[in-house]
Amino acid sequence: MGVHAGMGKIIVQKGEKLHSMTDEINTIDVLLKGKISLISEAGFKIPAGNGTVFGISLTPSDKYGFDYLAEEESTVYSYDYKDTKDLVKVIKGNPNIAPVMASACVRYAKYFAKALKLLRGKAEEKIGEIKDDYNKYIEDCAVVGEDPGNFASVENMPPLPETKATEGWRDSTLTALYNHDAELRKNFYALNIDFPVGMILTAGEYIKEVSKEIEGLETYMELIDESTGDFRQARNVIKAKINEEKIQNATDSDSDEAPEIKDALNMILSYAGVDTGIAEEFKGYIDQFKNAPDRMDTSDDMRKLRRNITKLFYQIYEAAFFKSIETGKYSPVIKMFFMFGFVDEELAGEENTQTLYNMAVKWVPDRQKRVVTAYEWLRTIYELKNAPSKNEFDNDWPAQLKEDRREGNITEEEEQQLLDDPKARVHFELNNMISVANRMTYGSVSSFAAVFFKEEAVRPIDSCMLSAEKINAAIDGVTEVDYGCFFRETVTSYQDLGINQFPYNVEVKPYVILLPNEGSRASLWQEIEGRKRTTNARMIISIIHTEDIADSAVRMCGEFRWEMCRRIQGVHWNDITDPSLTSEYSDYLQFYKKNRDISPEVKEKIKLALQKSRGNNRNVFVSDYISFIKNESKGQSKLNKVARDIVFRYCTFAKSYREALAANPQYQSLIEKWGIKREQKLHSLNLIARKIQTIQPELPEEVESELKFLQL
Repeated sequence: MGVHAGMGKIIVQKGEKLHSMTDEINTIDVLLKGKISLISEAGFKIPAGNGTVFGISLTPSDKYGFDYLAEEESTVYSYDYKDTKDLVKVIKGNPNIAPVMASACVRYAKYFAKALKLLRGKAEEKIGEIKDDYNKYIEDCAVVGEDPGNFASVENMPPLPETKATEGWRDSTLTALYNHDAELRKNFYALNIDFPVGMILTAGEYIKEVSKEIEGLETYMELIDESTGDFRQARNVIKAKINEEKIQNATDSDSDEAPEIKDALNMILSYAGVDTGIAEEFKGYIDQFKNAPDRMDTSDDMRKLRRNITKLFYQIYEAAFFKSIETGKYSPVIKMFFMFGFVDEELAGEENTQTLYNMAVKWVPDRQKRVVTAYEWLRTIYELKNAPSKNEFDNDWPAQLKEDRREGNITEEEEQQLLDDPKARVHFELNNMISVANRMTYGSVSSFAAVFFKEEAVRPIDSCMLSAEKINAAIDGVTEVDYGCFFRETVTSYQDLGINQFPYNVEVKPYVILLPNEGSRASLWQEIEGRKRTTNARMIISIIHTEDIADSAVRMCGEFRWEMCRRIQGVHWNDITDPSLTSEYSDYLQFYKKNRDISPEVKEKIKLALQKSRGNNRNVFVSDYISFIKNESKGQSKLNKVARDIVFRYCTFAKSYREALAANPQYQSLIEKWGIKREQKLHSLNLIARKIQTIQPELPEEVESELKFLQL
């Protein structure tokens, strides 16, 4: 609904509606100051300026039929409107401004006539394009050896409806009135109040007729859109086949030059096979986005446009994914769509399009299968190799199904069926983890759109492109220092050897999922899968990452250290009576003001760190962990004594770093204490190993690996 609040003077703020198209007419409104535009259901716009009388072409209790949108702050005076005689009363009741009102209403009528002519021109252009496309379609079908089929809706399109209001004497008279406005206002409208009354009522009758013809044209164009949808889809399929064939031929050639990519969006939509309505809606949004003066604008309209694009993007992504599973193949353009969110060569820019093509065709999957693109990750979900990730509410797939059953959305039988349903699992993963992580890693929620556009490329994209090799090297760079980062304790037993429980450490490296965007953030998504502690963590990062990957890897590992400790400790994660990384660090941050080992200067730094992280202990720890890995490991003092002691005990340096820091006064005591405890553990393990070797010559694999771990 509009903002109309009754009779009298009304201020309509920019972006607000005076009336909505479905509102009932019960007022006559005179625009005293500002600018209000009438916007049709199809998005057609008709402007109105000072003095315009809204309601002159309408009957009380009818619907407005347009949205009356304020383009700037506007002032309106409203009068009660129960009968057509009220319109004459309004005009005669304002004799001083009646000439201005008459003049404004002539302009108003002229804008309506102009809108009708423009709309008819667009309709004629559209019909011509469809006919030309149909002829070209038949030719292209012959080229690719396809049967063009029969599209009666194109061959027998109904003629355009007549638009008589803008023809003949009325149009030329209106033009003359418009061109001689100044003279008429001074020498005619001002002579007698009945002259502006007659002119305004005449303009109202004319606008009424033009409005009906505008409505008829819009209805006609909607009918053409609906009836020719199947043809347009078939046409796009054939165009896509021809373009894909050209690109594939260029890809298969020996040339290093990227092929020219044209009409990528149609190729993607054709491949995905989404409904015509979804395809047309998405194309419309992309066209709006391409034509936007500032695609990074954070206004409400641009936010809404980006949200609409993003919502449909994931529907198309899902359809294309299942198509790739069904057919077992996809073109380089579809691969660009899967990997980077690429949808349109103009939106991406010519140079970026060529770069994205080269990066897509040269992508080398991780031999260890831990660094994966979003598409590759979804395939592991589909093939039941991995369970879907947790959603924003910390529900994994089984938990979400249980919740759906409790709420009555599914039955118990459906719950069991869906648990291992490949398509349902992929749908959950794509619309929860992938969609949320894609926005998170982008780095700017307010300007995020799921499609790649050139303005987001703040750095050359080829220099920011990640690979499995780069990411593995970055994570190895962290574990070279914090060797125990991904080791976690588990238990086995050797009943035949008389050992009921044998605890040992196993290293489980994380999955790193590359999201289809250019972004600046990297984060831990979840530390384990389900409840089993020896499953892989899941980390997320943009495939085109604008920050230093080594720094991002340290941050993700710090987040993992904290969250894995919380997982192991459970409800005792911040209970100091049960010592752990998280409990000791939380205690240190909670009571730092009373700690005598911390100087006043350092206390002030801790206070600022807590303020910066908004009291989030994890963020303070991660910041200290980064300094620990990057600086402290090289002997550069960055942490205070208390923080250093906690971090070292739980994230101990690897052997080579301990040896290098052994004589450092800040670490000498820490390393010695740690070494004593390690020797005690090693001594106990050697006793177990000797006991086993009295029964059998070879040590079990877990014992061997634990011996190696204790010597790292």
